[in-house]
Amino acid sequence: MPPAAAFNRALETAQRIGWTIVNADDRAGRIEASERSRWFGFTDDIVIRITASGSGSRIDLRSSSRVGRSDFGVNAARIESYISALRAATGSG
Repeated sequence: MPPAAAFNRALETAQRIGWTIVNADDRAGRIEASERSRWFGFTDDIVIRITASGSGSRIDLRSSSRVGRSDFGVNAARIESYISALRAATGSG
């Protein structure tokens, strides 16, 4: 889908799963969000980047802990969960 539509879908998905949106810049194709971990209440940072790719778009994201050395797989699980929700919202995969 075109980058503008992908941006809107990515933002809607992040909001729907309950992430706190810190910044959403459609011109830059960048969404910054945060989420508190369930067990210890640490805040993790999430960045989603939407870029044009051929006739469609590409969505990249990362999630990282602010504190500590190990996240016990929380960030990887968060990304997998988001991708599943985004695919369901776009009807792909």
